[in-house]
Amino acid sequence: MKETFRANHLVKKKAFPCCPSKKSAWPWSFNKKKSIDEPVKNAAYPKFSIVTPSYNQGPYIEETIRSVLLQGYPNLEYIIIDGGSTDNSVEVIQKYAPWLTYWVSEADKGQSQAVNKGLAHATGDWVAWLNSDDLYLPGTLIEVAELIRSNPEAHWIVGTTVAVHDERGELWRMEPGHNTGYWRDSGFHPEAPWLDFACPHKSGTALGQPASFWSRAAFDKAGGLNESLHYVMDYELYVRLARSGFLPLCVKIPFARYRKNDQTKTTMAQLPLFREHLRLAQQWSETLTGADRNSMTAYTRWIQQKMVELRLRSVIRSIPGLRRIEKAFPFSSEPVLLRFRRGLARHLPGGDRASGKRLQ
Repeated sequence: MKETFRANHLVKKKAFPCCPSKKSAWPWSFNKKKSIDEPVKNAAYPKFSIVTPSYNQGPYIEETIRSVLLQGYPNLEYIIIDGGSTDNSVEVIQKYAPWLTYWVSEADKGQSQAVNKGLAHATGDWVAWLNSDDLYLPGTLIEVAELIRSNPEAHWIVGTTVAVHDERGELWRMEPGHNTGYWRDSGFHPEAPWLDFACPHKSGTALGQPASFWSRAAFDKAGGLNESLHYVMDYELYVRLARSGFLPLCVKIPFARYRKNDQTKTTMAQLPLFREHLRLAQQWSETLTGADRNSMTAYTRWIQQKMVELRLRSVIRSIPGLRRIEKAFPFSSEPVLLRFRRGLARHLPGGDRASGKRLQ
């Protein structure tokens, strides 16, 4: 059943939902009611349109919503596109409906389509999407607005993404960068600058999607998200932005928190993710010549090797007797099957753990 809502800012709003007594850290704190009850449309601040695509993220979506609304930003559109969730997501969204520009809950074809649907309702100067298990950090929108004002030529701004685990806390930080030199130090010399974005695992390009913002003009010129993609739609967008002449302004300022757990899509579906990378690499390779084609071909081979490694890991994990060698399975540049035989030999009866050879 489709449920939808478009905010009417002329209607007096309810008091903003308070946080539960057991919650204290961001985004449960900083409950700035004056900033969010009746936002002032201040022309001095660029208008942001933020879209959150969601499906069955009931345990997390409230934190995501609060992290956007509690920015206290005076010129904000916030849109939520729910894919027809069957958990308590809609109940949570309804609680914050008076502060949303638009929301809908109906079946869709995935995250990419949901983002495009949301942006079809957006009127902002700058756009972004924030997944329903990620968070903006306090002050992010004001920080980005100041960067826009001080860099009027910018159309794409990326900050640092902080990866966190529910139980282990902060895992790592992705500081943004592109064309870092790692790609060229690897012996490949592509001439087309956009290949730095097409081959992120080899070029050293690191652009965290939760911490990315685009001018509406750049996003529209690139053509929005590719709705046939479900895992690498962000990097494919980066390629089209780069080919359209837009390069990111990278700042080492934490903008967003990326939640990584056992249920995260990119954690559960590594093999489908690399399948999409492979499909794109093969498509792009057909349009290239010379050094660029050679570089993309090498990247394609790397993806194929990575997929073999993932399949072998899946086999190991599916056989109880082999699972114990997983930690001693260092996938690197050595041929995969040779390392598999050596790793297996170490854990078979009569195996030499030092050399990986079977003893006679």
